[in-house]
Amino acid sequence: MNAEPSAADDLAASKERSWREAAAIDAAFNAGELDQEGWHEAVRMLIEPAYLAADNPRAQSGHSGDPAH
Repeated sequence: MNAEPSAADDLAASKERSWREAAAIDAAFNAGELDQEGWHEAVRMLIEPAYLAADNPRAQSGHSGDPAH
């Protein structure tokens, strides 16, 4: 019997998706190593490839629903 993933499972999986890299970007910003523009650019460089790797326009925009949604 396969159980559906729980909310805790989803949260755990989300934490594994580049959270260390995001934390490093935030730390660099807080240390004054990045200005606001640099922070936005670093975050874009981190997340853009993940969005664009999707095989449909909805997922590329960050939406995980179906076309009707």
